[in-house]
Amino acid sequence: MIEIKHRRLIYFSAIIIVMALAAVIKLWDTTPQYVKEYLGEGEAARRVRALEDDKVKELYIITDRKREPVQMLQFVETVGYNGLIRLQVKLDIQKQKLVDLKILSHQETDNYGGYAAEDWFMARFLEKSTATDLNLVKVMAQSKDEIVAVTGATITSQAIVDGVNAAFNAFRNYKEGIK
Repeated sequence: MIEIKHRRLIYFSAIIIVMALAAVIKLWDTTPQYVKEYLGEGEAARRVRALEDDKVKELYIITDRKREPVQMLQFVETVGYNGLIRLQVKLDIQKQKLVDLKILSHQETDNYGGYAAEDWFMARFLEKSTATDLNLVKVMAQSKDEIVAVTGATITSQAIVDGVNAAFNAFRNYKEGIK
């Protein structure tokens, strides 16, 4: 009889310890919810403050199930014609290309600068190589590193290019070993 009670006590103690450990691990996870929304199944994010600067406000390395780095997620701030523009820049670490770009917030006018937040302008940045900075042009892109500005919103367009270039620079620093 005592042996059965002893086994039950050990069993329930083990359950309590496992539950307590799970709670502690969950408390240690300091990844913000808005970053977790970008993670896929089995992925994790690790913030790398050493790569952050006056434009790159937050930088996260996203790892797969094997904890191999697969993407870099950055939150970048730049200044447009009417004020602060906050960007989310996602880069593929293996391909060394931009895979997603979003304007999270801006104060640009709807009839000019606001066009820069639309999908057709954001698409101009997709699959751009992180190897070199991008350049803004007004009429027609002649090379892969050129982005055509939104007509009437050159300052806003340049601000976005500057923000992406800041993200590319942080990525190049990461690849050079500043991790």
